[in-house]
Amino acid sequence: MRGTGIGTSLILIAAGAVLAFGVNATTTGIDINAIGVILLLVGILGLIVSFVFLEGWSFVGPSRSVTHDRTDDAVTPHEHRRVETKDVVYEDDRGDQYVERERRITR
Repeated sequence: MRGTGIGTSLILIAAGAVLAFGVNATTTGIDINAIGVILLLVGILGLIVSFVFLEGWSFVGPSRSVTHDRTDDAVTPHEHRRVETKDVVYEDDRGDQYVERERRITR
């Protein structure tokens, strides 16, 4: 969706610039240079709106929290690992049951 708004704005800017600065034809009733300026301004406005509302233009960037599971030996962040979890049910002498989650990390 963001590419569509930015792409459409760039096409409007290009078409407006060609009509405003590149065409020297004179017609009666229609000012081609004014239409070019209007398209140029609409394209610039659309580009700014696309950047602002779609978070494409930010100084800090979107906040993303990344958590890495670490074992005793350090694992590089780009290494692929498989984490398997399963619930283990234990029963004590009185018959009470409790569930413990067991995690196993494989490389």
